[in-house]
Amino acid sequence: MDASRPEHDRLHEQPVVASAGGRMTVTAPSSVGHLADRGAGSVLATVATTSDAALATWASGPTGPQLLVRLTELLVEGSRGRAVDADVLVTFALHRRGQVVDRVRLLLEAGSPGGGAAPYDGARALRADVRSVVVRCTPLTFARLVTGQCSAPLELLADRLGVEGDAATVLDAGRVLRCPANGTALVDPAGLEPRAVASALRGVSTAHLRSVMRGPFRDVVLGEVARRLPEHVRPEAARLRLTAVLRVTGPSRDDAPEVTDRFVVTMTDGRVKVTRLTGPDAPPASRRDVTLTCTGEDFLRLATGHLHPVTAVLRGRLAVRGDRTAALQLSTALDIPRPS
Repeated sequence: MDASRPEHDRLHEQPVVASAGGRMTVTAPSSVGHLADRGAGSVLATVATTSDAALATWASGPTGPQLLVRLTELLVEGSRGRAVDADVLVTFALHRRGQVVDRVRLLLEAGSPGGGAAPYDGARALRADVRSVVVRCTPLTFARLVTGQCSAPLELLADRLGVEGDAATVLDAGRVLRCPANGTALVDPAGLEPRAVASALRGVSTAHLRSVMRGPFRDVVLGEVARRLPEHVRPEAARLRLTAVLRVTGPSRDDAPEVTDRFVVTMTDGRVKVTRLTGPDAPPASRRDVTLTCTGEDFLRLATGHLHPVTAVLRGRLAVRGDRTAALQLSTALDIPRPS
């Protein structure tokens, strides 16, 4: 590193792009190779201002292991003072072109003094009841997660990141693991901006949406949509009164039997109340104006503006039983966030 140059200038070096024989190669700035003696702010700023192409090259180059070690240290530092409900081993399986090239493993212990996470090298045997979470992503995505430049839930929805583990454990670990750049939880569905979710789902395949709604986060997705629905009522719906039952079908897992999640959406004087039904509970038939039924993947599309309700009905992807006028009124009363 050239110590005679101001730190600010070194941090904002642009990647070097060279052309040889028609091939374009990208290398990381010269300043990024020395991390051991750099402070957290300096490292995070360097990563944040390095382009994706240069950062990916850096991560796969000779100083890539040093980068991962330093980012892991910062992730550990940012997670201090918070404790999990039960011991969790979090493994970041970092892949390139489908092949795992490195692993970052962190152990979160419920009884650890001061809480937080610690690197785990496998030398110490773990108890049989330690829970496991596996996050599959590229080294580039891992770096962007640590710097707060991307969101794990959004990356999951966009099919750029995979997660294995039950939802409760993932959410618990994600609450403890904190982005050192801004202190936010690595996994916080409640913090997602609806339009960002809609944008993340642009172009995502039906197969992926189906896998999300058959995976451990089905309940999280349904719960977040139901919680936020009252925020999206148009002012012109102030005099509308109706009750709709929304049925979301599909197995919660690939090997699970068919299930149906049900919600009662009540609209009164411009206000919406959403109640999730469990067991045999259901409102009396006299209180239902309409019942709407769709699959989990189409529910995601409807809730993010990627499928218009009228189009869904015409294509047979949204079944309507009861007062179709009430279904249309409900559709026009909601200002569904759309991709930006």
